[in-house]
Amino acid sequence: MSEEKHNFSAGEKAAMEFFELNDLFAAAASVLVFENKIVIDENELKPTPEPSYELLGDLRPEPQCYVAKTYSRGVVRLLMRGVAVSEEPLVNFFVNAFAYDGGVYWDQVINETPVLPVMSVVLYLGADPWSGPRSMLEGMKDENGPGQADKLWNLASDYKMKIIELAFLKDEQIALLPPDLQALLRGLQAKREGREYEVPTAQLKHAQQTLALLKALEI
Repeated sequence: MSEEKHNFSAGEKAAMEFFELNDLFAAAASVLVFENKIVIDENELKPTPEPSYELLGDLRPEPQCYVAKTYSRGVVRLLMRGVAVSEEPLVNFFVNAFAYDGGVYWDQVINETPVLPVMSVVLYLGADPWSGPRSMLEGMKDENGPGQADKLWNLASDYKMKIIELAFLKDEQIALLPPDLQALLRGLQAKREGREYEVPTAQLKHAQQTLALLKALEI
């Protein structure tokens, strides 16, 4: 994903490079997104082209830090989020994510290919609990104040997103993942708990990307 005109954090950039690796993307999607109810084969993953956004004309959503891949049953997009609340209003984050999903759906329609589901999931890299909204309407209510939470909101279509708080995953989930992902998650656990973490470097398959990510996250 292009980083132009957007100040992604070092951790977000390193996470994007980390999850570009097919085996790590497949493991994260299978275990963290689908909870092993669907197991993705890394060999069937293909990069998902950037949507054309034909319906938007010259407009384009703000760049987001993500890795998107297509497999036989759908499109999975892992969004990297370094912080839960930043200078960017989170309602904009959800609207941009919604525009991406809609763009992928529209391209499938106009290209007359089978329409596959698009699943955008946030991988939250922070050590503190996610404190932001988990849906577009929730973010809009937060910005407009509690007085706006009337019947109108109940009629509006919402856009919800799964937020995976990596630092708070259970040990049994982590144990199902390959060593590089385990190192990332154990490191985030240690950061959350305020203790040192010794990286099992000899066990890593992708030591360069894993160590770069841990360093960028100050672990």
